[in-house]
Amino acid sequence: MEPNIKFNYVATPWDISLHNYGAAVDVTIKDMSKNELLDMGTIIDHFGQIAAPLHEMRF
Repeated sequence: MEPNIKFNYVATPWDISLHNYGAAVDVTIKDMSKNELLDMGTIIDHFGQIAAPLHEMRF
């Protein structure tokens, strides 16, 4: 993926980001009574418009 596109979704190495320092955690919530994962909106590592914070209100 081209850096100019990728950096719309992930932090650049030169910017301060909690992920860059291992201080952030990605989680998925599971409904144990149904043994189902909560729908998080996209699959993991999806780099499409629906995953871009810029488009949050559209979806």
